[in-house]
Amino acid sequence: MAFSRTCFRCGTRWPEGEPPRFHDRCAGCGQFLHSCRHCRAFEWDGRRGVCISPTADPPRDAMAQNWCDEFDFVGAGSEKPDLRGSTPEKGTGRDAFKKLFGD
Repeated sequence: MAFSRTCFRCGTRWPEGEPPRFHDRCAGCGQFLHSCRHCRAFEWDGRRGVCISPTADPPRDAMAQNWCDEFDFVGAGSEKPDLRGSTPEKGTGRDAFKKLFGD
């Protein structure tokens, strides 16, 4: 299986081929790549990260190295975008409201 992922912290690209092993770090910033933050089952709940896997332990530190057997590397820029700090386009909510309910 080919991987084309990047570090969530600095954007350094992970080489194509195998997913990161337990001790692998980003070449650009030193961040552990085998961490909850890079896993497909990790999501933000508004204030902190949570693991949505029903069989994995909740993350204590989402950026730290972990030993989870369910780790599935996705990295930044994958199908699961990081929405922290993003802002919607100006007026989109108001426009949708007007469209739905009228002026």
